[in-house]
Amino acid sequence: MPKHTPTSQPQISDDALTWGEEESSPVEAPSQNRTSKRKVIVRELVSWIRRHSIQYHQISDYFREARKILNMTPTRKPGRRLPKVIKDADIERIMQEAQKSLTPRDLLLLRLIFFCALRVDEACKITLSDIDYNNAEITIRQGKGNKDRVVPFPRHMISEIRTYVALLTERHPRTDYLFRSSQYDKPITRGRAWQIISELGDRAGVPKLHPHRFRHSMLTWLTRQGLSDERLMRISGHAKKETLRIYQEIQVSDIEEDYNAAVKSLKI
Repeated sequence: MPKHTPTSQPQISDDALTWGEEESSPVEAPSQNRTSKRKVIVRELVSWIRRHSIQYHQISDYFREARKILNMTPTRKPGRRLPKVIKDADIERIMQEAQKSLTPRDLLLLRLIFFCALRVDEACKITLSDIDYNNAEITIRQGKGNKDRVVPFPRHMISEIRTYVALLTERHPRTDYLFRSSQYDKPITRGRAWQIISELGDRAGVPKLHPHRFRHSMLTWLTRQGLSDERLMRISGHAKKETLRIYQEIQVSDIEEDYNAAVKSLKI
């Protein structure tokens, strides 16, 4: 996977700091719909438990009886899916298109998600005080499992981040959000970040692009470079080594050359 260092810093005029178009109609990510539905159901369950003064030890009994009445049986867990890794050629096209069409905020968001293998929620919540320029590190606060961790970022991005932050704080002196909403002093939303990257993929000819594919691609790349499980866990925020196995699956491209050479030797 080649390095992707910008050849020059984005040029921004003083009268047109395009920090992101209006965010009046952000697109909800799929998991947001599931989360909203889950909250509604939990709220109704809590109301029912309070109304009937259900005790702790009774809850499982009621649900067991309900499953019998509904004839519900445990569903099989879906098989493990391999992460959809972005091809090197596609990454080149995506990054080239990003340099041309994304605002400074959105370009940096994309690059940090990719190079730091971040979850989109983690990237959106980064604050200016989370960045350690001396050590080229970012503190990810309250990541998955409500755990903090420190991740490295490429040293060649230090000047890029400093330039962006200088422009950001010049326009919004009181903000502490690295990826501030274009309308409010709040971080960019998860849905908006998802929309930005999805639309970028369409322009670059890589459909169905979403932030998590960049995380998968970087973790797969780092695994192929021989990083230890302990280092990968530190970067990814995964709590178990077993979770890393999905990034260790052999890709078809890894065996293509050997496969073709072997097939040529067949006498048919």
